[in-house]
Amino acid sequence: MLDFIKALTAFFAALVKGLVKTKLLKLFPPAVRPVVRVRQGKLRGVTTTLPDGTTPYHYFKGIPYAKPPVGELRFRAPVPIDSFYHPVVDCLVDRSACLQPLVGRFTFGKEAGLFLNVFTPRLPNGGGEDDAKLPVMVWIHGGGFISGSADSFIYDPIYLVQDGVVVVVMNYRLGLFGFLSLPEAGIEGNAGLKDQVSLAIGDLRNF
Repeated sequence: MLDFIKALTAFFAALVKGLVKTKLLKLFPPAVRPVVRVRQGKLRGVTTTLPDGTTPYHYFKGIPYAKPPVGELRFRAPVPIDSFYHPVVDCLVDRSACLQPLVGRFTFGKEAGLFLNVFTPRLPNGGGEDDAKLPVMVWIHGGGFISGSADSFIYDPIYLVQDGVVVVVMNYRLGLFGFLSLPEAGIEGNAGLKDQVSLAIGDLRNF
């Protein structure tokens, strides 16, 4: 029981730390904000430094990779985004997790939570000679298909990035919204797995 309380305390401490860091970033945004173009539009990220304090790396948090799965799209397979809803998507901080139970009757996150985070040692160079390909690791969080998220306060890929790896961490629909199956009602099921395979992995070339 004591170990459980310690683990729960550590989790909430990390959660509070992440929330405070997010608020501070919004109040005092970093000076270097690179903009890159992908198929759907432009993304504005952040350039910061690795633990050595000198080597730069870049991240883009909260990239929408599918249309919000609400209304008529609820329980359906993910629908790709043809173009972003803003001329430049601000990828400064983590976006909402997908809706999930928290404690008792409380819930956490939002239905419209299909976002991914990208961490990269360098920015694309427009396909030039110096634009060599880097290994890409896609991390799909655990949680028994009922909880979890791509939040960087849980999964910080800094040491993989330090070794030259591009790291992608994604949200996917959970619980009822991700895995309800009612064929007689037109709900095929496994929407959460389709989030993973059809878009977040299958269409990574578009980002």
